[in-house]
Amino acid sequence: MNTPLVSVVIPTKNRPTLVVRAVRSVLSQTEQSFEIFVVIDGPDRPTEIALDQIDDQRLHVIHKPAAGGAPAARNAGFAAAQGEWIALLDDDDEWLTGKLERQLLACKASPFSSPVVASGLIARTPRADFVWPRIAPKPGEPISEYLTVRSSLFAGERVIQTSTVMARRELFLSLPYAEGLRRHQDWDWLLRAMKIPGVGLEFVHQPLTIWHIEENRQAISANDDWL
Repeated sequence: MNTPLVSVVIPTKNRPTLVVRAVRSVLSQTEQSFEIFVVIDGPDRPTEIALDQIDDQRLHVIHKPAAGGAPAARNAGFAAAQGEWIALLDDDDEWLTGKLERQLLACKASPFSSPVVASGLIARTPRADFVWPRIAPKPGEPISEYLTVRSSLFAGERVIQTSTVMARRELFLSLPYAEGLRRHQDWDWLLRAMKIPGVGLEFVHQPLTIWHIEENRQAISANDDWL
């Protein structure tokens, strides 16, 4: 089989229905040169059974014998990936059909040798859908200022969400996720990545991901605390 253009890495644990939805959103992409690595973080037979029902040779399941957290699961996916690019997807989110195609076009047009491409998103809550971020990153704006300097208290003002991010495989291999951080692992990775020569942020303003925000579902990414 030809080497895929994109490797999709999805960590999961004990959410079989949600991860199947995430995988199917990848399978529906207009860009079809991809492989999918779902990393099951510890024993989880229901998720194994659910994924076994998806008949597509591009789907690969990595079984971790013990839970190590989402950063360790992502790193295991990075190590297995073969694509030129790696795209991240959380198990409780999903992509709109043109996500990979649109971001690959942004990669091709980027002046950076190693672009990190993010995008707008639809924040789906039980009450309503919102298009975020309200304020997109400006060209050349330091990522630290974009993520931390707020001009209002409105949610979704400045957002780079994990399921929108795509970058070169070599970057993820040389700069893995920090294991052991309780939260903001994605911010930590972005801040470190942007210090590397040749790395720069490309932002597609079009919403390409659905971020499902359930008020009664535990999600570290929904917590704004620093600690």
